[in-house]
Amino acid sequence: MKLLVAFARTAAIIGAVGVVVVGATLALDGNAPHGILSANEVSAASADLQVGPDANNLSNSFPGFKFNNMIPGHTSDAFSFTLKNNGLVSLAVTARIPTDLTGSSLPPDKVVLKIDNSSNGGNIGPTIADLVAGDQPLAFGTLSPGQVKNFIIHATMSPTLTGQGPFSLKPFDLVFTGTQP
Repeated sequence: MKLLVAFARTAAIIGAVGVVVVGATLALDGNAPHGILSANEVSAASADLQVGPDANNLSNSFPGFKFNNMIPGHTSDAFSFTLKNNGLVSLAVTARIPTDLTGSSLPPDKVVLKIDNSSNGGNIGPTIADLVAGDQPLAFGTLSPGQVKNFIIHATMSPTLTGQGPFSLKPFDLVFTGTQP
């Protein structure tokens, strides 16, 4: 009986060593079975914010407003425009003016630009100085892929503006930027 147990133990050890040797041989052998993920690709989703007078006339740039002959304390006529997310990801949209307005005869902190979301409400009313200072989030949440929103801008000149005119700002761009929230 002891001989049988010793023989079984020896056979088990030899079998275990054989399994390890065969496994190691298969792992080192270039012909060992394996699986391959081939032709892999990674790309970023496109983001594209377009602007225009309406949903049928959109591009990446559109001529802006001209609020002339404004009277201190009064609000301009409306300027309408449309934004569309023409990309594949939702966008949080901000507005800013990247132009240095130093030297303008009209102080940028004396003009408020009210941007109303006429599609479903919400507005912001920063001064032009605020927009020069940095991005101002538009008050509507995010713009989903393919979504279009309509806006109206009004300018209001501060009633505290005094002095000998004419007053004017240098021409500037109002830039809308979409970033993934």
